[in-house]
Formats: sequence, structure tokens, C-alpha cells
Amino acid sequence: MKFGEKRGEVIRMDTYNMIDFNEKKGFICDMDGVIYHGNRVLPGVAEFIQWLHDENKEYLFLTNNSGYTPRELSQKLARMGLDVTEEHFYTSALATAAFLRDQAPGCSVFAIGEAGLLNALYDAGITMNDVNPDYVVVGEGRSYSLDTLTKATNLVWKGAKLIGANSDVSGPIENGIVPACRALVAPIEMATGTQAYFCGKPNPLMMRTGLRMLHCHSAEAVMVGDRMDTDVISGMESGMSTVLVLSGGLGNLIDRIAFGYVTDMFRTLFMNFAVFNVADICITVGAVWLAVYVLFGYEKLEKKSKKEAPTHDGTDLSSDDT
Repeated sequence: MKFGEKRGEVIRMDTYNMIDFNEKKGFICDMDGVIYHGNRVLPGVAEFIQWLHDENKEYLFLTNNSGYTPRELSQKLARMGLDVTEEHFYTSALATAAFLRDQAPGCSVFAIGEAGLLNALYDAGITMNDVNPDYVVVGEGRSYSLDTLTKATNLVWKGAKLIGANSDVSGPIENGIVPACRALVAPIEMATGTQAYFCGKPNPLMMRTGLRMLHCHSAEAVMVGDRMDTDVISGMESGMSTVLVLSGGLGNLIDRIAFGYVTDMFRTLFMNFAVFNVADICITVGAVWLAVYVLFGYEKLEKKSKKEAPTHDGTDLSSDDT
């Protein structure tokens, strides 16, 4: 049976109705932790991408990693044996550049980041300025040092507005985690008493751009990610169906679509209980935490999203018309 072949109109897991992926027009997928860890592609990803091609699905890899350009991401996947062209990528660096271009055309910035962020800013007509910039923009990168941190801190202290490419605190790598943008912005915020504005997920501006690129309505699209605080929340707020990938969850997702079932690993002999596997455990725990987050943490996120973003003219970015 080929990947994605139907067995009934609706995919089910026990008594729970699942998303009918065959009926969805577009797919927005996170990358780190969903497609790969570091330089290692995760199991089932090649089959998933092949299914997207075979079924003529619109898809976009929407990543908060600001360090890479779309071309570099395409080449990275090519080294892993995955054929994905540049137009299928959208990064928080591109979202940041688009935000600054729309809010303050011709502005200048002091930027801390890699080629992905710097190229996006240049392409948006934004100039570099380490004397009196309008904005200090921070992304991930190896150029982060005490000297650049001190320089950025003093520029913000003197009046430059602070922008973060994304609000991720950490990111997954092959042998652990790495500090991400939010962790790198935090010292500047603490030293200056200034709160940064973040352009990546879960900012709805980035999600709306992704849907426009797919030419999809939110009801026709699925968001696939591994973080509840960015991927799942941004998908929910945009009205999309959401899939949370946790430690083997993508393998379960693939098995559900292809075969209508997953391979089970554990069966309790001392009591009459359901047969299950590791991914089922992770999905269940993740669902419980998601419920807790939505019930008790969602209000804080909603209040934060309504705060006014830094602009030249005082425009309130909480409006959907921005």
C-alpha cells in the first residue's frame, strides 16, 4: 500500500475521530524536531514528503530558525536525501524582515544573527547601522558574544526598539538542546528593562503569511509541529487543524495514514489494559499538558499578543488589519 492511500474516509484512533488528511489542501510543517534533529532526518519524513508530492498537496516548511536562508534549508534537506525546493520554506528571519519593511520602510538596524537573518533584512531594503539604528534585531547565531551583547544593550538603552526573530527559548540538536533566540534576547531585556517584540511563531502575522503562500483557507490546512507554545498555539489561533509531534508521534501519524493502525509495543499481562507504544505515551502526556496550557496559560498568551508592538507611528499591531 502506498503512503497516504485511504482506508475509509476518516482516519480513526480507537474511538477518537482523527483529521482526514486526504481532505486537507495544505500542510504547514515545523522543521527542527519534526523533520530532523541536527543533521539527522527523522524516521518517516521521506515517506511523508513523497505523499505530499503524490497527492499534489500544497506544503510549506515554516521554521522559527532564523539562521538559514531558504536555499540553505533546501540544500540541507538535499544532503539528507530529501528533494524540497526553495519556495517551500518560510523562516522567522523572512517574517522579521517583512514586519520591519511594512512598519518602517527604509529603517536601519543593528543585527545579531546569521546569513538567513542578514540576507532577509538586506533583501527588504533595510540597512545596517551600529551607531544610531532604529531597531536592534536579534536572531540565532554564532556571532553572539559579550561584545555584541554589550553593543546591542547600549543601543536599546539609548532608544532603539528591540526585535527578536522568534520566541523559542531552546532548539533541539542531535545530542541535546541549544539556546535559541528568546534566551539570547533575555539579557538585553533584563539589562534595559525593555520588552522585545517577536516576529516568529506564534505571532499570527507569520501564520497568515504562510496560509497566503499556500493559497489556503485556514480550515483547509494542517499545522504540524513539536511545540505546544509556538506550533500548536499558532495553528489553533489561526483556525487550522493541528498535529503535535512528540518522540515518535510522526511515525504514528504516518502509520495511521498509510495503514489505519500503528505497531504496538507494550501489553500488560497482569491486568486488562489497552495495548500501547511509546509514542502513545508521549501523545497522551502531551495532550494532557496541552489541555493544562490552554486552560491556565492561554489567557496570558492572549494578553501578551494584544500588547502594542514597537513602531514609528504608534500603530497597534494587535489589529488583524496590520
